[in-house]
Amino acid sequence: MALKEIPFYGEARLARMRASTSILPANRAVPYCLRSLSVGLWFECLRSRMGLSSAYALGQSISPERPGCHSNVWVKYAHAEHVPSQATQAAAEARYPGSRMVLCSPVWAALNVHEALGGCGESILMSLSAPVQLEVFSGASLRAGMFVRRDRRLREITEGLCGLGTLDSLAALVVMLRVAHEQGRRHDCFALGRALHDCLLLVGQDSPIQLIAEELFWYFSHFVLPFTGCRGVRIASSRRRLLLQHEVLSRLVLELEDSGFDYLPGMRHPLLRVVRNQQHAPSSRFFSPGVGPCSATSRQMAR
Repeated sequence: MALKEIPFYGEARLARMRASTSILPANRAVPYCLRSLSVGLWFECLRSRMGLSSAYALGQSISPERPGCHSNVWVKYAHAEHVPSQATQAAAEARYPGSRMVLCSPVWAALNVHEALGGCGESILMSLSAPVQLEVFSGASLRAGMFVRRDRRLREITEGLCGLGTLDSLAALVVMLRVAHEQGRRHDCFALGRALHDCLLLVGQDSPIQLIAEELFWYFSHFVLPFTGCRGVRIASSRRRLLLQHEVLSRLVLELEDSGFDYLPGMRHPLLRVVRNQQHAPSSRFFSPGVGPCSATSRQMAR
């Protein structure tokens, strides 16, 4: 099937997310956008795993006993208009084990920047993936069934989390940013913002997260990065800037793979060297985050 025949549902999801900020208060817009991200990722995971092009085909495959509703209900799932019912989630789980976890992942609680942590940051970090736990907590304490922070500087922790390049490690950085912001550690907020930018570009290279990358970039640009302010400036990468960096990085990855580059995400993500301009970078500053002033709007969002 030609690429132009494969429906792209991300534009509809992004349009709904953007519209929510003008018709909903922030305490409802943030959860709404996170729901759109989670449902969108759930749908794209199923679509890519099963190798199906359209929402209708996916509905036929997962719920063949309900032929009359595929053209409507599954398009609504694709647009993240509705959260799939428990029956639909169970049917999808039977075909694609682990798909339900996408919807109930602790990542979404970590990304909910509008809700104050109130001392719950550690518990969210404890709920994230094992590699993230190993970066944050000491291995000895984890083996003993406890969670004791590793004796490391902030830069060492952020480097380790960026090196993972996963959605869970990105969520851990957001939790750390929220904690630093609530504690008034503005310098750490800015440093965490730089790490978030780099990790976000790496996460955007993973499939099927690539298929929700534009929505994810918009969410971070609009809701998360305003928390990175320090001394009147903040990390201010727009969705368009992030998307351009993402597209160039994607092409660069293909070129590197063709030339024999061993692209295997692991404990130290090899693309981190590219993003940090240590090698292969086409420009010394191209993958750097944008920096801008803390506007009144951004300060209000970060309260």
